[in-house]
Amino acid sequence: MTIVSQNYNNFITNLIHKHILEATSNISINSYDDVFNYINVIQSFDSILSKAIISSLKAYLEELDYNYTISNERKRKYHIKDYRSRTILTIFGEFTYSRHFFKSKLDDSSFCYVDRQLGLQKYQYFDPYIRSLIVSKASENSISLACREINEMIGNRINLTSKPSFLSRQSARNIILTSSIATVSDTTLNTPDELYILADEKWIATQFQKDWSKHSKHSHNKKVMVKSIVVFDGFSGFKRRTLLHKKVFASDYENIITQSLDYIFTVYDTSKIKRIFVMGDGAKWIKALPQYYKFESTTQVYYCLDKFHFKQALHHLAMNSNYEKYLLNYILTDNKKAFNQLVSFIKENNLKREDIINKKYDYIISNWNDIRRLYQYKMSCPMESQISHNIAALTSSRPKGYSYKMLRKIIRLRLAFINKQNIKKLFLTNFNSSEIKHITVEHLNFDIFYHYKTFIPIYQNKLFTPSIGQYFY
Repeated sequence: MTIVSQNYNNFITNLIHKHILEATSNISINSYDDVFNYINVIQSFDSILSKAIISSLKAYLEELDYNYTISNERKRKYHIKDYRSRTILTIFGEFTYSRHFFKSKLDDSSFCYVDRQLGLQKYQYFDPYIRSLIVSKASENSISLACREINEMIGNRINLTSKPSFLSRQSARNIILTSSIATVSDTTLNTPDELYILADEKWIATQFQKDWSKHSKHSHNKKVMVKSIVVFDGFSGFKRRTLLHKKVFASDYENIITQSLDYIFTVYDTSKIKRIFVMGDGAKWIKALPQYYKFESTTQVYYCLDKFHFKQALHHLAMNSNYEKYLLNYILTDNKKAFNQLVSFIKENNLKREDIINKKYDYIISNWNDIRRLYQYKMSCPMESQISHNIAALTSSRPKGYSYKMLRKIIRLRLAFINKQNIKKLFLTNFNSSEIKHITVEHLNFDIFYHYKTFIPIYQNKLFTPSIGQYFY
């Protein structure tokens, strides 16, 4: 832990006082009843903070470098190799500082003390926090909107004119592509009697094929299917229902069934689950899901058809509210003979719609028992809203096209956001690692009295160097 000297504290204090005096001397009041007087005041004080912080950052980093340069440890182990400047963009603005590079007396290896001490990677203009902001905001909005929001945050925040565009869409894209976020262990939950599993897929447009070749003009493979599974254990609310302990999985290439099974075995005691309801739109891979969730011989697993797709098919078949009521009643009473007779009558009187009627009839008949089970257990399947909010809102609500690599990055970030993970913290945790780290629940507990917190140097009087994973006393 580096202790800043009293002289340095005085230097910082005087520096801040200088900027305050400079800003207050430039404040002008034009006339009474003018809101721009208020804007001028807060803009001046906003400028004070930004300039003071930038100046203090530069001075502090150069002080760190100087203290190490004159230290006995440096003189004993390293030669001075070079003295260079570096420019970094922070949330407070851009600043340039100078620091030394050192060469080992033993093996001629070189390093920069300040950059290594602060975990700064070389050749990067955007500081780690801005990079974490980019990754975090890209999980909520488009990359263009994320860039605009972050550009507004950099430097003076009170500004009525257009600000410099520090961050371009391409820069943000490169940061996202090279980013990796740590994974977090799931915590155990109270095991309910019933568990609910929703499944659906979303087709997303791609710019290139998997081998990076361009799509042909009339290619039918311009979209990739992203499958999604949502696991939850109950509902809350009445008019606007909320899914309890929701966990979302999605991928275009990973086995999300295995992922969902690993999650369920981790957080629940599967021997206590009595009933599992699997719901979806009737796709073959979704109807095959119940076999994977038969955890015990006593576990009852039911498949129910999504009510949205059923109601849609029923409406397109009948195109008459009275016919719909009769058809629904025949389904619930398991009267296929009457159902078929009414469908034949509708078809005879709507010959132009014969194809669509046959298609919707086949859909309902093939899911007959699944529809009846939906009403028998009073199930509700909100998967359409889930796939729309979780996946489509970011990837396909507006015309877009992704490379496969970018699509997988965006989906990974989106899942972290939907599953309420701290993306900025996960990004910074993995910032100096080439492999994705796995964080247990204990690592996220920052209670200073927690006995597992041996990695916090200030409490253990140790210096931890993550690059080699050892403690130095």
